Amino acid sequence: MLLYDDTMPAYRIASALITMVDVYPGRDAFAGREHLDTGA
Repeated sequence: MLLYDDTMPAYRIASALITMVDVYPGRDAFAGREHLDTGA
């Protein structure tokens, strides 16, 4: 995970990680790079 905004609150980062875990059930389901828009 690459985080560009180091001022983002920890709860938003954690929420984004949980979203990734929910969307990609395993390593094989992830084909490369994904951009998460946290709504900021």
